[in-house]
Amino acid sequence: KQTTIGFTLFFSMFSVVFLTGEILQEKEEKTWYRLLTAPVSKTALLGANLLTAFFVGLIQVIFLVVLSAYLFHIDWGRNLLGVFIVIAAYVFSMTAIGMFLTSILKTKAQLQTITPVLLVSTSMLGGAYWPLEIIESKLLLTLAQLTPQRWAMEPIKQMVMYGYDIQVIIKPTLILLAMGLTWFILGLKMLRFEN
Repeated sequence: KQTTIGFTLFFSMFSVVFLTGEILQEKEEKTWYRLLTAPVSKTALLGANLLTAFFVGLIQVIFLVVLSAYLFHIDWGRNLLGVFIVIAAYVFSMTAIGMFLTSILKTKAQLQTITPVLLVSTSMLGGAYWPLEIIESKLLLTLAQLTPQRWAMEPIKQMVMYGYDIQVIIKPTLILLAMGLTWFILGLKMLRFEN
């Protein structure tokens, strides 16, 4: 169950980040600047990109949860609603991180180079590859607190593996939403809308 939960969260991140990175490709092909001259607000352009990335990521994770239940007989517990709430907050956080990366990078090639390094390293730190309970280093455990993966893994594991009630999602969900909002605001401030 640990592996299924971890890799479900891990693999979903790539599509979310790369979908938000479509703005970089549009900038390289100069279509982004043409879109900015259209009678559509910049917020609507950005919102359409981010909502697409969010919903594709959410659907992908839900599909992986359902598929693992049928193919591998993974019991996702009795609090499936709680699992999906945490997953939605996690996908929002990853969408915002994707937007931030898109705002500071110049090309899609840069995004494709940096994303795997960032996602693999934070997944290792956040407990997506192995349980954090086996880590003894205080430094690594402190760094894990800064990753969205840790805040998504813990409540999902508690509900799926140990049968905890839905109350365990409150703090992690709020932290994931705060992380996402922080990355979203930073990305919005740094994203260049120049014509």
